[in-house]
Amino acid sequence: RERERERERETEGLCILFLIHLPPTLLLTLPLVVDLIYYLSLYKVTPSRDLITAYEAATNRAISSLDSDDASELLWALARLGHRPSNSLFAALEEALATHINHISSDDVAGVWWALARIKAEPSVGFLRILEQRTFEVQKSLSENELKDVRWAISKMPHVDSNLFSKLA
Repeated sequence: RERERERERETEGLCILFLIHLPPTLLLTLPLVVDLIYYLSLYKVTPSRDLITAYEAATNRAISSLDSDDASELLWALARLGHRPSNSLFAALEEALATHINHISSDDVAGVWWALARIKAEPSVGFLRILEQRTFEVQKSLSENELKDVRWAISKMPHVDSNLFSKLA
């Protein structure tokens, strides 16, 4: 058992080194780091705080290259891991999501709402208004579970337009 734990620590150490030294150009062409955190969260693997910190540093170097899918997956995965992003990463994610808001699918809209509530985020009022508008645009495409997630998130977020909850079908 001790040998297995040692192997896990070594693997995590290699992941940290990989993330720290990952060239930004690789992140521009291959959103590998987003996928790494996404799959860790999907398979309920809880990485150490050091790995998450290294991940944030690597992501911050190339955040502007993230499209709407990557940005929403990243926010969702961090929330699922119970990790609130640093202020700088959160602001960059907000910007990436706002920039690509018209390309965010209904399931990603629901995922963003869920993630914001899960990490107790305090998004900017401007971003909330943009997300609210996109939510209205895609509401007919939301599944019953997605709609439930959005309603739950809205109920947990004090800065959301109180009329939004009642306007959702």
